[in-house]
Amino acid sequence: MRLPVLVLDDFGLKPLRNTDAEVFYDVIAGRYESGATIITSNHALDEWPMLFGDPLLASSGLDRLFHNAYVITITGASFRARNRNLASAAEPSTKVSKTAGSGAKGVIA
Repeated sequence: MRLPVLVLDDFGLKPLRNTDAEVFYDVIAGRYESGATIITSNHALDEWPMLFGDPLLASSGLDRLFHNAYVITITGASFRARNRNLASAAEPSTKVSKTAGSGAKGVIA
């Protein structure tokens, strides 16, 4: 079954083992230019390569993932913290940009 949209929430929340990184790469490579993929993460994009554990696998997978991607970066206090009425909860802000190629930075969608 081919999914038109695949959503991966909290990417990198748990460390990827070698086989996990290979499966993640296979999913990204298989969906490359054939379906929408939305990924959320609390990690900055410059931290994503280390999550793979294999620099070559990370480079190749992220290159495919970022090609023609839209970047959405949300900053500020978490939505959950804001709903608890914490005094330090600042209003979140959102920035959207179209990537120019494989050198993209930010959170992608």
